[in-house]
Amino acid sequence: MKRFLGFVFLLAFAPSFLCAQAPKALVYPQNREITQILTSFFSDDVEILDTKGNLTYQIEPLVSGDSYFIDYVCKKEGCDIIFIPRVSSISGFTRLELFICTKEGSLSKVYENLLLSSTIFPVEVSQSIATYFEQDKSLVYIKDMAAGTSVYVDEVELFSYENNVLVQKGEHVLLLRCTGYEEEKEIIQVSDSVTTVQARQKRLYLDSLNLNSTPSSNVYLEGSYVGSTPLVLEHVALPFTLSLEKEGYLTYTSDLSSNIGKLDIKLKPQYLDNDIYLKEKKEGFYSDFARTLLLFGFKIALGVFNDNKSALFRSFDMVADGALTISLVDLFASLFDYYRQSMYVTP
Repeated sequence: MKRFLGFVFLLAFAPSFLCAQAPKALVYPQNREITQILTSFFSDDVEILDTKGNLTYQIEPLVSGDSYFIDYVCKKEGCDIIFIPRVSSISGFTRLELFICTKEGSLSKVYENLLLSSTIFPVEVSQSIATYFEQDKSLVYIKDMAAGTSVYVDEVELFSYENNVLVQKGEHVLLLRCTGYEEEKEIIQVSDSVTTVQARQKRLYLDSLNLNSTPSSNVYLEGSYVGSTPLVLEHVALPFTLSLEKEGYLTYTSDLSSNIGKLDIKLKPQYLDNDIYLKEKKEGFYSDFARTLLLFGFKIALGVFNDNKSALFRSFDMVADGALTISLVDLFASLFDYYRQSMYVTP
């Protein structure tokens, strides 16, 4: 029901596009989801007042046309329009009534009907509201449109609800854009009644993908096993999720939406993803670094104090050289291990 009300509001305030100043509309009952829908798609054209859920006015005086009460609410809330959908049950049916109040005190019931369910979208509601507010807009229903399709009319993206968009009457260029499908463009003529357009979106397929991995691994498409690398994938519907699995290695997952021809993947060993291992390598590197500095300082001190070139100092100097060499080797080994762990990136 919330989604239905959101679309009703979308249609109700569409005529405000021609106003010099965006009208302030009060949503009754207050619904944050509907407010977010309107704010997202019509922030430059319609100002939806947010009452923070503190709207407590009785609905009956509003829908009965009490001009004094309507004027009071509009002045108190600072709105130009109050839109009131009222839903009730009658003998197992859902009775839907739509009222519009204005700050001038007028009241109009723009729709009333019995529905089988409160979740059913009555198309005629949108036509009634669009006609009430503005004569030059009409509903366009795009039949069989793929889920997730973005709808553009004259290069402007429009908000769609259940494959319906509200469009200015006349001739327009309709563009349908969806991941995994070719773009569809056609000329449409929007008339007074509901205009139905048949979507003919062509699915995109992967031509050929040469897939290889190091080491060889099991390949899964959308969770189903299809073979092991090296492998050639052909005629797979785009987009799809590709996964590579190998015991002892982290699973590689990628969402592919276009033809890329070739893919070489280097799997990342599981131990390289161990935070404890990274911490140990980091601490080992700093420990080797500190030891190397101490040995280097000891070597410098021997050079300063060994002025008489005594045999004892020469012995100490040789021991320091050997220890420093070993420490440097350990330091570079730790640095390489730490770099491999912290900077490793799986292709």
